[in-house]
Amino acid sequence: MDPNQAPNLVNECKTIEENCLYTAGAHFSLERKMDIRARLFKYVPAAMSVISGGGFIANKDSSLGWLAIISGLTVALSTALEVDKKTLDHREAAKMFTMLRHKARSAYQTFVFEMSREEFAQTTKRLCEHYSELVMRYPSTTEKAFNEARKKIKTGDYEPDFSEVKQEEALLAKTTMIKGQGVPSEIDAKANE
Repeated sequence: MDPNQAPNLVNECKTIEENCLYTAGAHFSLERKMDIRARLFKYVPAAMSVISGGGFIANKDSSLGWLAIISGLTVALSTALEVDKKTLDHREAAKMFTMLRHKARSAYQTFVFEMSREEFAQTTKRLCEHYSELVMRYPSTTEKAFNEARKKIKTGDYEPDFSEVKQEEALLAKTTMIKGQGVPSEIDAKANE
């Protein structure tokens, strides 16, 4: 099917792709911050316990008992807040939204040509339903995380660089041809026609 025959379906796939891009970006942003926090909640109390335990064994400073209490409370707080679980939830969400983003993109850019209009409509409907299921399943993001993701996305980090690769290949082929070190590539052959 020609995608121009169903612009509303193509636009819906593009909307899903874009929504997934921003949502995944926000989840990745939250995951990075929570991962740092989770590591601090794990390793700082462990270090505090080692220091206080060593102090008790050496019998040098009884005030190190407070350090042991604080480290124990920190571990208890970390467990209560489920810091590790929240980190993993955001990581999984980011991956799932990224996967759905690629499915939406491939549906309207590649597979649409192999489908009838009805098949494309069903595929688009399934993508919409999958997006809604992911939104319901995973924790919400924050406005701050969304804005951080948006800022990063606007830098162009998420744009495919197919055209850059083709330009580099053409430049390399021309350079090789000028130096007389090889046979012109297909790109040069077409350019010389």
